[in-house]
Amino acid sequence: MSIERIDLEYEFFKSDVLNRFDSDPQIATRHAFLFLESQLREAGGLGPEFYGTRLIDKLFHPDTGLLQPVSDSEEERQGMLNLFRGAFRVFRNPLSHRLYSDSIPSLSDMRPFISHLYALAQDAIEASNHLDAFLGGHEGLILHRKTFRLDIDEDGDNEIIIMVDTGPVRTQTSEMASHLRLVILDKVDGHLRRLPVEALVGTTMYGPLNVTLASVTGSSRPDIVATWYSGESGTLTYLLRWSGGSYRLINIGDRNETGPPTIRGPRFGLLSREELRFVDYDGDGIQEVEYITQSNQDDLPWACESSATDRPTLDWCKTFKWHPDIELLIAEYETIVFDR
Repeated sequence: MSIERIDLEYEFFKSDVLNRFDSDPQIATRHAFLFLESQLREAGGLGPEFYGTRLIDKLFHPDTGLLQPVSDSEEERQGMLNLFRGAFRVFRNPLSHRLYSDSIPSLSDMRPFISHLYALAQDAIEASNHLDAFLGGHEGLILHRKTFRLDIDEDGDNEIIIMVDTGPVRTQTSEMASHLRLVILDKVDGHLRRLPVEALVGTTMYGPLNVTLASVTGSSRPDIVATWYSGESGTLTYLLRWSGGSYRLINIGDRNETGPPTIRGPRFGLLSREELRFVDYDGDGIQEVEYITQSNQDDLPWACESSATDRPTLDWCKTFKWHPDIELLIAEYETIVFDR
């Protein structure tokens, strides 16, 4: 929803909703919260199944809220969630379930409070749209976003990593999907700037999942591990390293005994029982990447070591190690099959 649309809706809100407080503050309060709820739902692009505190949690969660402003203060983000959640629980919910509630104090003074809530909602929508300032028009319409705050340069301050998929685009199977984007914002001299990130190759229909940090390449900064849903049970995981002032994709390869390694590309495609694990096996300060799959016994720990005593039933396991001379993550060990 555009800011202009919100302004027009606010004129209606003031003239049709707020003016009712003089005649019937209880009905006016109920209508005001229903109106605010509908505007928030539309701004977040959510369906009618999101309402009440479920809607508020989806929109204002401190880390993943769709309308949570980009702020360095976790307490401020939590405060925004608490404010809207509390207002809905104290005022909106009782009036939605019954005509009159003795638990609610005098509603005649609610007009300034609800007006302020609406103004805060406007500010949140506008602030959350600041991501548009860091995305070019050619990068497409934002379909899903998920925000993380991680210290990617180990300076003690968290940077903002926003997983975005834009589109829509049509796949080879004529299904609608979206492009993957990783937007990294760093505050320099009090202003946010977007760090260069190599374009990701891939599409999704289910949105972003998670961002973590690892130490796979021994770069001056931790490596970024970004994972998107690729389907109902699969994921796409990309590893990126800091090199020459930008984040570059880490290519994956298989060892070839008769020639150069075979390059598989810059991503791991994982199914429901496959997982990546990052472990420094040789103690050199750089983690190896285990790509493992398990066929059953989900309650047992993942294990790749041949000396493991509690071995889960595995189909296979590959261990990848970074080779800086050719800038490639190569599978060093593979195919360990345990007895079933």
